[in-house]
Amino acid sequence: MITVTHLAPAGAALVIGLVSAALYGGRRQWLNAALVLLAGLALAATLADARLAIPAAAVTIATDDHGTIAGDPLQAIADAAAIDLAGDGLRAAQWQDVPARPLRWTPTGQPTLALDFPRTIALGRMLTVTVRQPQPAGDWRLQLLAENGQLLADSASAAGPGRAAPAAGAEKIVQVPGAAGIMEDVRPGRAASMTGPASTTSAARPINMVGPTEAASVIGPRHSAKAASATESVSAASAAGTTKSVSSASAAGTIETVSSARAASVTGPVATASASKPGRSADAASADSPDAGAGVGNPAQKSVQWLPPVVEAMVLRARVLDAGGKVVAEGPVPVQVTAPAPLHIIGRFNAPSFDASVLNRVLTDGGAVLDWQVALGKSMVRSETARTPITAPNALVVDAAHVERLAPAARAALLAQVRSGVPLLVLGGNAADAALWQRELALPVRPQSPATETADVRRFTLAGTELDLAPAALNPDDAPGGAWSALARDSKARPWAWQRALGQGRVVWLGVADWHRYAISAPRALALWWQAALDAMALAGEAKAGWVLPDPMPLPGLRTEICAQGARPGAVLHIDGLADARLLARTDKADTVCAAVWAPQAGWLTFRSDGLPAGRHYIYAPGDWPAWQRGLRREATAIYAARSTGTTRRASKAATYANNDASRGTINSANNDINNVASKYANRGNINNANNDANNNANNDANKGANNDANKGANNDASKGANNEVSEGAINKASKGTINNASNDDSHLAGSRSLPAAPFAMLCALCLLALWWREQRAHRAHPRPPSAADPVVA
Repeated sequence: MITVTHLAPAGAALVIGLVSAALYGGRRQWLNAALVLLAGLALAATLADARLAIPAAAVTIATDDHGTIAGDPLQAIADAAAIDLAGDGLRAAQWQDVPARPLRWTPTGQPTLALDFPRTIALGRMLTVTVRQPQPAGDWRLQLLAENGQLLADSASAAGPGRAAPAAGAEKIVQVPGAAGIMEDVRPGRAASMTGPASTTSAARPINMVGPTEAASVIGPRHSAKAASATESVSAASAAGTTKSVSSASAAGTIETVSSARAASVTGPVATASASKPGRSADAASADSPDAGAGVGNPAQKSVQWLPPVVEAMVLRARVLDAGGKVVAEGPVPVQVTAPAPLHIIGRFNAPSFDASVLNRVLTDGGAVLDWQVALGKSMVRSETARTPITAPNALVVDAAHVERLAPAARAALLAQVRSGVPLLVLGGNAADAALWQRELALPVRPQSPATETADVRRFTLAGTELDLAPAALNPDDAPGGAWSALARDSKARPWAWQRALGQGRVVWLGVADWHRYAISAPRALALWWQAALDAMALAGEAKAGWVLPDPMPLPGLRTEICAQGARPGAVLHIDGLADARLLARTDKADTVCAAVWAPQAGWLTFRSDGLPAGRHYIYAPGDWPAWQRGLRREATAIYAARSTGTTRRASKAATYANNDASRGTINSANNDINNVASKYANRGNINNANNDANNNANNDANKGANNDANKGANNDASKGANNEVSEGAINKASKGTINNASNDDSHLAGSRSLPAAPFAMLCALCLLALWWREQRAHRAHPRPPSAADPVVA
């Protein structure tokens, strides 16, 4: 196979040769026509820079249990026709430096798991840790342990399907919440040990109402969005286990990508900017409901929840046990608990009500800053002044009667404030004027039918408590159409909140009421429900500057990325213990700037940059979570297989990644459908630019990316400024399984050589010389006869 690189000049030379040959043929000078045609062909071959493909053999590589490659065969990948891979493959950072080649892959039969939890969480938010085993061997359970080994939560303590049954004759153990929210084992007849401060327990701690910078760790229904690219991170899983990829901003302004087994739990990160902009579809809005549960009844997925008591960076531990209590997997769970940023809420109510009073109490107990006014009569108003001035409120909360009884000028001023970007939350419990809502906001509402009032009750399950909330007096249809769409649904997929865009802001209609009934009987569940509602209604769409950490499990000596939103390109990234790096723009990440980092050892990595708060990234030890590492390597290998066959987009929609069962046999990415090879890799933000050429990831341009020495723990020579920017690429010289000296990802040039141009140039010159000689000889043999115009020589 011959490939022409410079087609335009070669074509022009060939056209000139053909035209010249045709002119000579018209005068029946056939030999001259042949010479000029041959000269044109030779000149075209000289200018074309043609390359001849050379058949190349497949290169065979094998990875061990730690992802290390035996020997050094990766240097030959650039010249290989295909790759024969045995083992679980490599991490994404390693595959990104390898040119795309067809992959014949035989994975191992060892089990894998996926771990999912928020890396940063605000104080007062529930920490949810989820483990997913694609093929669990029988019943199992998940436990969360404190740093001192004390039990904090156990998935078997939750009632319902999936609870591990005690062995016959075994002593029954009951778990109760102890001091500081720690779950303690209590045997019959034995008192629960009270360790730690006894003044505050998990059950009595208020739920903090945090502001928009807490969106990655907020509590509430998860609002999934269709991912704009394969690099967008934080997966949200529905109750059925399907995953969707969204981004979310964490408590300290950090946006993180976590494993793709995110439980559809009421507690945990919700989507922000990309997930819940005004006008999104009802399907996207209702992908996860507050009643989704945390893997209860799903044998492949289990979750535990715990409420952190203090602000600190902690390394908890999670362990997976089989039905007999044997530890199957155990590893660290690094979590950074940050101080919450309070919500700023403006409330206006036409009349006092139990619902408004309870909402005020929930927000106050959560630390929100309130500017609250309730009309007690025509000339009497009860006001609550904010403890600090509210200049940029997170939301305006009003009851429907307040809007209905405003004067037209005051109503227009309220809507103008919404158009400027402030969300308006309307409590529809006391709505009465359907025509006004249709006229002012194009919202078609209808009265609640008494015959279906019981059936229309919205049901939610939070913190093990079931909440039944009555529908509002006026509500839109399930699919109102026009500018309105369903924002959130309950456990039976019935909408209970609707929204529409209005200028830069939006209007949200809350279609449930009577939540005050749970203020005494279930205060924690009610607080969690309101936190969920505010996350979806008031905080959604908030985009703040912060850190973006796409790698779910960074390891020492392996390239990881630290990205930032809101930072200027070229800003210096200061990393404790390492040389400074620069944050540069990425072609695959329009809203972030990134730098590559090679951490020398396990532990917390602290970094900072101008205009951003200090961030932390936990570096795992090479021996942490072996099963999770296997799963990450298999997913990254499946993505590389998709990249080599040009089916990256299809792979993002695959249902399951093919790696967990060796009985599936060898996976040949060159011949098999990618649905049998790759899966939810789009949910992994750790794979950046997987479908781009290696020129965008790791190239040979010494001016753009220096050769990094991973044998030193990676980071360049300090005198040259160690951490190379990801956008400029880098060539790893690694001894720990890192890909060596990646070449350009031009698969059509791999295993090819250029045709020599000198012989064709010589042939062109000889043809032109012969043609000139024949023209001269023909001129001497047939001289032109003299004419009258010729000068007369005396």
